[in-house]
Amino acid sequence: MLSIPGIAMASLRSRPLRGLALTAATALLAALVSFALLFVSSARNALRTAAERLGADIVLVPVGAMERPDEFLFESRKKLLYMDSNVLARVRSIKGVAAATPQTYLRTLASACCSIAETQVIAFDPASDFVVTPWLAEGRMPGPGEVLAGSYAYEHLGLIDTPSLFGRRMKLSGHLRRTGTGLDQALFMRAGDLARISPAARGNQAGMSGKGVSIVFVKTAPGQDPIEVAARIQSRIFDAGVLTRGGIGQGVAAMLEDMGRIFSVTVLVSALLTIMLAWSAFSAIIAERRQDIGVLRALGANRRQVMAIFLFEAGTYAAAGGGSGALAGIAIARGLASGLHLTRSMAAAPIPAAAYILAAAAAAGAALAVCLSGAAAAVMKTTRLEPGRILTA
Repeated sequence: MLSIPGIAMASLRSRPLRGLALTAATALLAALVSFALLFVSSARNALRTAAERLGADIVLVPVGAMERPDEFLFESRKKLLYMDSNVLARVRSIKGVAAATPQTYLRTLASACCSIAETQVIAFDPASDFVVTPWLAEGRMPGPGEVLAGSYAYEHLGLIDTPSLFGRRMKLSGHLRRTGTGLDQALFMRAGDLARISPAARGNQAGMSGKGVSIVFVKTAPGQDPIEVAARIQSRIFDAGVLTRGGIGQGVAAMLEDMGRIFSVTVLVSALLTIMLAWSAFSAIIAERRQDIGVLRALGANRRQVMAIFLFEAGTYAAAGGGSGALAGIAIARGLASGLHLTRSMAAAPIPAAAYILAAAAAAGAALAVCLSGAAAAVMKTTRLEPGRILTA
């Protein structure tokens, strides 16, 4: 006696090309779903992690950097915008500020760091620093005439023990762990060594009362609301832009929201096309096997049993396509996460295995639901007919 799976499998073998097309469509849908879920999740995780790794509750940047604060904070491109250095003393005097530390981004000359491009030289104050110090992997904070290397600079730029920086030989004191921010591709020198280098290397600081600073990181006192402290800073300091940790990365977050909407529309269109393809394929299958359906009904098979035969067939296509597509989407998401500038410049913690499992399950489930919906729409009309009408139609 033939079983429902046996009848369905016989049908699968009879028209392999039609089944292959439906499998490919469900695989594409599953790949889109798993890729969208993992890529957007990975990018958001990278953004959140990068903001947390800065180690500050509030950040002050030059007014000109407020147009692209995410790029100024996270990317390794050379940044030559400055604030007057007296902003540091003004910030420290404001109620609710527990600590503040400056950094000055310097112009990288052709002779700097083995003539490697895209290397930012940063002057910082080791005595007040709480941004760079926690990431020290090996060695110590730089002393006079010494530099500290970010993880990428240390691993990939061929640094030697006594690199030449701005025409002066400086000893490497240590290197940092990977932070996932622009600090990775930077060399750090003491702010006290700024007098050793040429004015051209410091960038455009003309017209300032003192040496300029590029950024000020602020920690709030325990129990203080960073938003309220930021408002106090902004009300007293007009020549700097103020960002809270929650506000860092808003530009990238908005872009991710737009990307999420684009992915949603793409998945919806793919789902509709897959439903139409499943409906078309099973309409053709039913037309070819109308006599078989009529005989099964005449021999006592009820509507549910006939429906189950076709849904088992559709489920087989969906399982094959959904499983392979989900795995393909995961592979693409992992590859792009390490290759795109957006996620490469902000390294996040590895995505947990549970996230991959959930994404794969969601993708396979979506493919199964869509394929079964299309097949059911085609089968229902025929199974409602009486056996005699099916045979004579």
